[in-house]
Amino acid sequence: MASSHDCPSPKRLIPLLIACAAAAAQAQEVAPAQPTRPKDVAALFAQFRAMRGMSASYTEEKHLSLLAVPLTSSGKLHYMTDQDGKNGRLVRVVEKPDPSKLTVTERELRVTDKRGTQVIDLRQSDRVRLFVTSLMQVFRGDGESLGHHYDVRYSLDEAEPRAWRLDLSPKKAPLDKILTKLTLLGEGPAVTRIVLQEPSGDRTVTKVVKVNPKRAFSTAERREIFGLRPDKQGGPRK
Repeated sequence: MASSHDCPSPKRLIPLLIACAAAAAQAQEVAPAQPTRPKDVAALFAQFRAMRGMSASYTEEKHLSLLAVPLTSSGKLHYMTDQDGKNGRLVRVVEKPDPSKLTVTERELRVTDKRGTQVIDLRQSDRVRLFVTSLMQVFRGDGESLGHHYDVRYSLDEAEPRAWRLDLSPKKAPLDKILTKLTLLGEGPAVTRIVLQEPSGDRTVTKVVKVNPKRAFSTAERREIFGLRPDKQGGPRK
């Protein structure tokens, strides 16, 4: 049953969602024999689109202007999508410091913590839906849709032959009130760090490790982790 605590604002969701985006991006790492970095943004997004299932661990630092020491958290990330690359689901399990679980789909957010479980219907909140949808487009590799809401800039580091950078800057409200810039930094085929900057000057830095980019989830895991149950044909459904 959903609790009655307040609906989280997009700013509160930033560190929750961007950790998932980091994992989905980093999970595209290929074998060491293929260290070449994506030559352009189209090649980068093609890597993102290739993933169907992923599990990883993450660490996160939230740098606040009023605090000398960043707030830190860590836990597990899981991602799965249909075979056609649509209907993706993200789960972020915070293990430290305060246990919680966030499940993200393009229709709803489900937050479970010590206060209970809260379900947010994205159809009832244009602002939250736009923010969540645009971030889902990042790790789904939907460059065309991202271009409607962000200035997308991909650059290669001339001094370091394996380094690259993707900057996403919101074009208009309400996204420009939520974040100033989202930056993905990588080496070769892998994302190494994601930095999200807010208008207040606060920033969130996410690192993802122990990535399994070819994770196949059993029926029991789909039910336990993602809240899915099999339909008559054996595929997942809500």
